[in-house]
Amino acid sequence: MNIIKNFIDDEIKFKEMQNLLISADFPWYYQNTVSSPTDKSGFYFTHNLFIDNKSTTYFNSVASPILGRLKFNHLIRIRANCYTNNGFAQTHGWHVDGHENHKVAILGINDCNGYTEFKNYDKFLSKENEIILFEGCEQHRSCTQTDTNLRININVNYI
Repeated sequence: MNIIKNFIDDEIKFKEMQNLLISADFPWYYQNTVSSPTDKSGFYFTHNLFIDNKSTTYFNSVASPILGRLKFNHLIRIRANCYTNNGFAQTHGWHVDGHENHKVAILGINDCNGYTEFKNYDKFLSKENEIILFEGCEQHRSCTQTDTNLRININVNYI
């Protein structure tokens, strides 16, 4: 487990990414489950930036600044996640992002009291431009925020 503050060292690039993701123009897609198809603990919105070996429209704007700092051989998936404020802290189910041997990076886009919790570690509040790097076999779960309208992060799965 590794935490890196100010992960994207070009503050202008980070702010451009943040402004895009928080804007009314960024397309978010409703997901009726968070951790697995059977987990009914909540919902969230996502936008796949890279999946099935294909990048999407916003890949360069959002994913490129992150990938420029990660060491990887192969990308599996990059997804932007958006959690809404439900008026209470809603904890989702434990999960791993995939069963193949891989690594995960979660980059916080905004500060809030929502967090990512790990079964074998602690919980980490969402912090602007702070990334959590961990092994894909680590069970984790998300929790929604109560102090901001949105909690946004970028989830990268890679080898």
